[in-house]
Amino acid sequence: MTSKIKTSLLTASFIASVGIFAGCGSDSSSSVPPVDSIITTKNVADGYVVDLNGTAATAVCGTTTYSSSLTVGTQGSIEFTDATLDENCTITVDSNAFIDTDLSSTFNTGDKQIGFALKAPGDAQYVSQLTTLVVDKKVKADALPEGDAKVAALAEAADLKTAVKSFNPVTAATTVAASTSTDAQKNTAQKLMVLAEVLKTAMKSATSSDVADINVTTFTNDSNLTDLNVTETLPLSITTNTTVNAAIEAKAATIKEVATILDKIDTTKIDVDKLVVAMSDGDANLTTALSSSVQTGTTFTADTNLSTIVKSDVNTSTLTELVNTVTTINTAVTTANIAVAATPAKLTLGSALKMGSKTITLTNGTFTTTASKDDNLTNFFAIELPSATVNKGLSEQNLTFTTSITNKADSGDVVTLTINGVKLVNVDSIISVTIPTGTSINIDETVNNDESNFDGETGSALTYTGLKFDISSIIGTLGTNAVNEGIAHMNDRLSASAGKVYDVNITLDTSSGLTTDYKTITGTVTVTE
Repeated sequence: MTSKIKTSLLTASFIASVGIFAGCGSDSSSSVPPVDSIITTKNVADGYVVDLNGTAATAVCGTTTYSSSLTVGTQGSIEFTDATLDENCTITVDSNAFIDTDLSSTFNTGDKQIGFALKAPGDAQYVSQLTTLVVDKKVKADALPEGDAKVAALAEAADLKTAVKSFNPVTAATTVAASTSTDAQKNTAQKLMVLAEVLKTAMKSATSSDVADINVTTFTNDSNLTDLNVTETLPLSITTNTTVNAAIEAKAATIKEVATILDKIDTTKIDVDKLVVAMSDGDANLTTALSSSVQTGTTFTADTNLSTIVKSDVNTSTLTELVNTVTTINTAVTTANIAVAATPAKLTLGSALKMGSKTITLTNGTFTTTASKDDNLTNFFAIELPSATVNKGLSEQNLTFTTSITNKADSGDVVTLTINGVKLVNVDSIISVTIPTGTSINIDETVNNDESNFDGETGSALTYTGLKFDISSIIGTLGTNAVNEGIAHMNDRLSASAGKVYDVNITLDTSSGLTTDYKTITGTVTVTE
């Protein structure tokens, strides 16, 4: 557990009490000592979580529930205030949180939602799919009747917890590639990388009870990575589901192959952590992942350049073997049967989404298409979002697309997109726009004129009426969309402000028509510190 001390002010009632008792003969200039609060920091790493999407993580300790900060720090760090978390607590991160699929440390349109809730015991430093399995196994073991089976199940959960509670799945690749790591450290990291990949796919498609039956013995003992048979570790409830099983085996086999070659790569030229994240979360093939993971000053454009990014002691024979391995991995990534359930991305209504050779314009509703193998749906249906097609000001949405794939090599891929967006309104109506809970914004004091003098610094519920914005420049070209663009124009003035969360309800008054330069918006701003 990582904790730090943060100084906070005493409550007004306590200060008043001190003043009463200090009245006789005391030095009235004496200051009241500050109260220390404990900040407990945890790291969320499936890939690192980069955006909680408005839903705080929770830590349940008996009958008490703590909520985390909504702000996410480096390496997926979140903070719990005044919460000392121990093994009897359970941390949960919502399935809608977004993971950093390219290790850019910032949210972008390629980032995906986790797709399942991440959990961890309170004394774990990292909240990951691995600690999620620990919690699920412990819950299932606790429900067993007293006896040998329960003892064995609890022991298995405890062994897994010991192995993973401080394990960072994002930096495991560095451990494998590092020359200073022992063979045992490398072997453990390699196997946990594969287990993490198994869980990432299984937990999106199966119940917690099913996943809890995964046999983790070979992942936590001293057996070698080469002896690991993923299929044998899966419970019958998963292996009988051929679609899920195929997806698990395909991704796990790919990461297993990658794990075997990491110690051949020169980490001064390739960021191996970024490489694995690109394949695991970004669904890139190995060549693409290598190209996107080069360190400054390094160029890698094709498999023929492998000699430029491997360690100096890699001989010709090993290099040839490495080239063949890369080709094998890329082929597996291209042809594997992958069923991706609920893979979302934050996009904008009105933007163009390209899936293979097909381009659609995003609107409310459901869109289904069948794409042939010639449509080049690369990187497991990675999203291409041409920035030039994004309509300015339309509210950012969560787009969820699901793919149902039979056999990519010789038949079509059915792609279904479900988009829930903001409905366009008539120019004559009075509309209300709610910025989603958890959106961090700051009301700019210089937004327009004297009537915009709102500082947003104090109070738990503030009402501000009369903020104005200029829409004269857009009335002529947008017609009935001017109301929406007017709201968007004001939202453009709201910039990120760490540490504050505002729920904003805004009403645009169009009763006087759209012929004047200014329109009045009345807003209620709830400020949560």
